[in-house]
Amino acid sequence: SPHAKMRFGIALLSVALVALSAEGKSKVHQLTTHTFNDAVSSGTWIVAFTAPWCGHCKKLKPELEKAAQQLDVNIGTVDATNNRDLAVRFGVHGYPTVFHINEDGEVRFAGVRSV
Repeated sequence: SPHAKMRFGIALLSVALVALSAEGKSKVHQLTTHTFNDAVSSGTWIVAFTAPWCGHCKKLKPELEKAAQQLDVNIGTVDATNNRDLAVRFGVHGYPTVFHINEDGEVRFAGVRSV
């Protein structure tokens, strides 16, 4: 019947839209003072401390997105201007500052910032 075909078409369109929206969703975790410890307590993480006004941080963002898609690690960012206690805890004085964090501890990253 025409109604059944229409319902099927709408259902198919809905599934396609959900798939597209999931595909466009960032895999980079926005970490805060409240979520940081629980998040990094398991797995391997690359965490970038950033500031909203920082040009280098803005350039790093697409690289973090690429890393989140391509690497088998968790990727997170911390807005250091809104989470000062975390920035102080990690000795962050400039942006972006990137750390590799796992069960063995954390290491400040000083390499090339691209995937």
